[in-house]
Amino acid sequence: MIRFYSVNLFGGEDTRIASSFYKRLFGWKSVVESEGHSELFTGEGMRIVFSRIKPGCNVDPGTITLEVDGDSEQFLSEFRKEEYETEKSTPFNTEQRYVAYLDPWGNRIWIYRKSNPKN
Repeated sequence: MIRFYSVNLFGGEDTRIASSFYKRLFGWKSVVESEGHSELFTGEGMRIVFSRIKPGCNVDPGTITLEVDGDSEQFLSEFRKEEYETEKSTPFNTEQRYVAYLDPWGNRIWIYRKSNPKN
């Protein structure tokens, strides 16, 4: 199963500032707040992720993240897997839960693999 997970925005050096800005403007709920990664939930099922660029985490405004269960990645043959150096201490990379792909126009799509699939 493939589900839309989030819209990802560049959050600057301290993502808490960008997250607070959107939270104040639109009243969205904070889910995660840290210097390098913050998330808001709109209440209508939309998650907005603010990240800062670091090794192993390429973030561009407009990047989307899709959540997949198991072997639901058949469609990925249409995309080019993005190769990059990862930071060994990044838990997402050591668990291989996030993989980045590029579409034919260079748009980045992060694939988030659920650790405990639910049917």
